[in-house]
Amino acid sequence: MNIDQWIQFGILLSGFLVLYFMLRKDNRKSNEESFEKILENTITDLKEKADIERRVSLLEQRVNTIDSTIDKTLCDMKSDLQRELDEIKKDLNKLFDRINNHITNK
Repeated sequence: MNIDQWIQFGILLSGFLVLYFMLRKDNRKSNEESFEKILENTITDLKEKADIERRVSLLEQRVNTIDSTIDKTLCDMKSDLQRELDEIKKDLNKLFDRINNHITNK
């Protein structure tokens, strides 16, 4: 090989090395960008998950509050109905006593 071929080979080799390092740098930059996108997406997903968990927690609290209110209302209604039932029983017993007295007195 003569000197011209060695020079061409050196230029070709240096061109390949420059190309290799440029692609490597570009690939590193691309990896950094994709990592940043993945990180941003992960952060966004975590924020959405936290927001959903907060909303679910608030809904659970609301449901528990409504349930306790309904339970209290039903308990009050039950006691009112029990009182009315007791009054009706008393009235019926009085009525039966009156009827019984009426029948026995005749």
